[in-house]
Amino acid sequence: MDPISDEMYTRLGISLKSKKALFDHHPDATYNAGNARPLSPTDMIITLHQQQLHPGPRLDEFMTTKVLPGIFQSLNFRKESHAALLSTSGTGHTISLVKLCTDVFIRGTTDAYFGSAIWTVQPDLLEFFIRWEYTNWKFLFQLPAMMSRDMLAARGELVRAFTKYCELPDEQRQDRSYFIEKLETMLREVGLSSKEIGSVMMLHYWA
Repeated sequence: MDPISDEMYTRLGISLKSKKALFDHHPDATYNAGNARPLSPTDMIITLHQQQLHPGPRLDEFMTTKVLPGIFQSLNFRKESHAALLSTSGTGHTISLVKLCTDVFIRGTTDAYFGSAIWTVQPDLLEFFIRWEYTNWKFLFQLPAMMSRDMLAARGELVRAFTKYCELPDEQRQDRSYFIEKLETMLREVGLSSKEIGSVMMLHYWA
């Protein structure tokens, strides 16, 4: 996977110095304390996912305080403002399945990992992500800019949103997940700028 990741980081404008830092091992880095062997940041990202989602107290808290409340909120069709609700009658509700899945899986995951501050930074994040979903094949096939302006615009908005999010004070992001907190700390430690961290977050948000 490293060559694929390397190429994606390059096309997102991450500097050669920062890209090297992502694949280098950093034995003295704080994030490597306690590891049996030094890991590169790209390898450590996988470990952070595992630490967040491995069965135990951290996963239990993540599910009970973030994931499940988000799902229940998405299934509350009593709110007239519900994005998926098309109409209501005495016998039930008519909903958009596409919008419901978007609300449960994309908005719910965003809330669970990034907390409420991401919506303050970019209220239209979902709209830009859906545009990216429809056009990211142009990124993968490396179409020139003249043929992929819609993809570039969506990608740019996402990167800007995550960059601004990273620049917010910690006290405004107390509800972010363990994974996001540790990811940002690690990437800053190895020398990435806020924009580069935003680019890395955008790729993993997409993944």
